[in-house]
Amino acid sequence: MEGGYGVVQLLFLLLAYAYVLFTCSNMISDGSELLLLVPSMAGVVGSVVLPVLGAVPDGAIVLFSGLGPGAQDQLSVGVGALAGSTIMLLTVPWSLSVVAGRVDYKGGAPSYRGKPKLSPGGLMSGLTTTGVQKNGKGGTIMLLSCVTYLIIQGPAFFTPDCIDKPPGCPAVRGEATAALIGMIVSTLGFFGYIVYCFKVSSEGNAADALEAKTTAAKEGAIKGNMMNLTGAFAAQISELTAATGGGDLKRSLSGGDAKVKAKVEKFIGSFFKKYDENKDGKMDRTEMKLLMKDLNEPSDDATIQNLFDRADDDRSGTIDIHEFNNLMFDFMKENIGGPKQTQMSNPASSAGSLNAPAAGAADVGAESEEEDEIPEEWADLDPKEQQKRIVRRSMFLMCTGTFFVLLFSDPMCDVLSALGGRLGIGPFYVSFVLAPLASNASELIASYKYALKKTKKTISISLEALEGAAIMNNTFCLAIFLALIYFKGLKWEFTAETISILGVQLIMFVVVHRETHPAWHAFAVASLYPLSLVIVWALETKAGLN
Repeated sequence: MEGGYGVVQLLFLLLAYAYVLFTCSNMISDGSELLLLVPSMAGVVGSVVLPVLGAVPDGAIVLFSGLGPGAQDQLSVGVGALAGSTIMLLTVPWSLSVVAGRVDYKGGAPSYRGKPKLSPGGLMSGLTTTGVQKNGKGGTIMLLSCVTYLIIQGPAFFTPDCIDKPPGCPAVRGEATAALIGMIVSTLGFFGYIVYCFKVSSEGNAADALEAKTTAAKEGAIKGNMMNLTGAFAAQISELTAATGGGDLKRSLSGGDAKVKAKVEKFIGSFFKKYDENKDGKMDRTEMKLLMKDLNEPSDDATIQNLFDRADDDRSGTIDIHEFNNLMFDFMKENIGGPKQTQMSNPASSAGSLNAPAAGAADVGAESEEEDEIPEEWADLDPKEQQKRIVRRSMFLMCTGTFFVLLFSDPMCDVLSALGGRLGIGPFYVSFVLAPLASNASELIASYKYALKKTKKTISISLEALEGAAIMNNTFCLAIFLALIYFKGLKWEFTAETISILGVQLIMFVVVHRETHPAWHAFAVASLYPLSLVIVWALETKAGLN
């Protein structure tokens, strides 16, 4: 095929493969996040599973770029994916997170207590008067994880080069040794980082990040009809019930485990506010009916009447958030370990019981002739059964996503290489721009969503997660790359690319070491992404570095 013939076909294949990789990457991410709903697994999932599985798509592209008969030529596709992914994660989503999470400055620093947090006005007018502030300083581990690049790059700087690097060339011998050492160092760094993440998962920012991710997973599961409120907090409520000998949970929480109570109240509060239409902190029976339905709990008229009368001690016709919280603690305690619908709809219950239908129940249902039911998904199951279904669903998503990522990464590398040849552009440049869009979109979306909440905690989670993704690329993905260099006897010809990767990470180390970032930092950091590509081009074409 000559000229541009075949480019359209390649572009179509590229879009198809990219869509598959994008979808499968999200399946892996969604499946792993579902495991956060299983209390016994949440710590390991948040600190180990999520970071590792997030690096699988990039690792797969790197792996398949070095396999096959044309491995040396296609290796630049893997380098492009590795460099593009690392630099993109540290720049584009980082910048978007700063823009999304920025708040007004007061006293020379971002103020998270102001109302509104962000005054009306365009981004350009607030370049120096809006920004974000994160918890603590970071970037040290990210910078240390870059040392492996220096190990493999050493022979290119300090050994005599040879034309085309034939067998026996000192540079080739040096590269093989350096690749082996680098592979070992990267592998040790990978496992060391995983151990570190696990150890700090219950401390400081890591604990906050895990809590935020778990809360988001619970909200998603409830909205997706996979879980109800009772199932979401079954483990915590059961532990507290056991600790108090099955006593009055409401009183024991008030005088005892206030931390757990605060978590539950905060979670319920986000749903409560949705139906507090006049923002007075109170709701009536109709609003409560809608709220209970949203929480996937029984919302038939008799149950709502019972619950509302139980909570409305002063018979004002409305209940506030505190009355609702206390009611839901008792409600969850009664419904853990048994079928809710049987308990809640038993007409033989005594008049004073939480589950007994009150005399005025018909008034609530005046607007509807049929009782609402819990969505026909998993939410009407016992909490233990919900957990089993969630684990099975998670395993299916992660296994399926990983299988198809591995299946389509190889043809994706072929298409990227072929497209570069057709367009007269190096495969590295094509892969640098396009591969991260397919493999790292989930990280970009997740960091942006966290930042939108505009708190110091969520912006810290957002930015630190991106640093963690870069560390995984510096260890997990680079270890795969160096294994290909060593075991297949391939050549390291990526000096310009290495300089670009190290340069961006060094700059970002300086940037993330700051706790406060004005909005203009977002533009400066975003510019590093295209600038890094220009640097590679200039070093290769002008300075002659390969």
